Amino acid sequence: RGGIAAGEIIQNHPGVFSKYLNASSPVPKDINTEKFKNTEIFFVFGSEEKSKIRALLKLQNLKYKILEGRNHYTAMDEGFTDDVWEWMFKQDKT
Repeated sequence: RGGIAAGEIIQNHPGVFSKYLNASSPVPKDINTEKFKNTEIFFVFGSEEKSKIRALLKLQNLKYKILEGRNHYTAMDEGFTDDVWEWMFKQDKT
């Protein structure tokens, strides 16, 4: 809920956000991978949505998780697992 908007914000303002979490939101076919190069990305999809992943494989800094037996709606509801939250709020020690 908000994955499309977040992706558009990152494309329009590259470098502002360090991470992008997308739980089962559509991915634009014309995604500009260059604008995501400095952003860590985590996508969560249901196994019934595998066609969405093709557009993502060209992205760098990409992690993704496929929830078996889930569709778009159940992946949105069940995608925020402990490992996803841990990734989202992990801080780099620099």
